[in-house]
Amino acid sequence: MLKQPKRLFLRQIPDPISDFADILITALPSDCVIFRRGGDEFTVLVLDADRDKMDGCILKISAAAEAHNLSGEKPEIYFAFSYALSADYPAFSREELLKKADEKMYHNKSERYRQNAPDYHL
Repeated sequence: MLKQPKRLFLRQIPDPISDFADILITALPSDCVIFRRGGDEFTVLVLDADRDKMDGCILKISAAAEAHNLSGEKPEIYFAFSYALSADYPAFSREELLKKADEKMYHNKSERYRQNAPDYHL
């Protein structure tokens, strides 16, 4: 019984994690599975993914985050991303694919910092 009032109260507090989760849910195809890995990290399992489908997903998420930021809603949302396609690593297990995506994320963030670009993570 207390869950609903608590949820309503908490929703009034700006929460970039919940806002970004809402963006993911809205922007991604319904066959995607979204996992929160803790902190500000999410993993999305995209079924039957190829490079074009992934690029489309990233464009939709980017557009939704930009619309959120342009709306004046605070806090603004910035994010980093990476992906690993099973077609590129056919011998990899799911765990190995996740590790590869994490490695790429670390590389992308490092590259962004080196280029002195804005920080695009939550």
